[in-house]
Amino acid sequence: MPQGLNKKITDILELGKNVVKTRGKGKTASRTAAEAEANYLALTPQAMQKKIHELEGQMQQHAQNLEFEEAAQVRDQLHQLRELFIAAS
Repeated sequence: MPQGLNKKITDILELGKNVVKTRGKGKTASRTAAEAEANYLALTPQAMQKKIHELEGQMQQHAQNLEFEEAAQVRDQLHQLRELFIAAS
């Protein structure tokens, strides 16, 4: 004999309640990237390598928390720092 489904009905508007708005972050992200590059230039190669490992951990943590935009920003910083590390080596 077939059985009916008993599922809770959720309001579609409730799904977007906890979404963080990202409008206007582009300007600050580019400014912080330039500041980060200036800070990276002052680091020694050993300090750069330590910062690379730290950023890798942050990126993985953001990805595990499903914070993909933050993970992408850290990935971009990581890429930039690796280029500077290669140039300094």
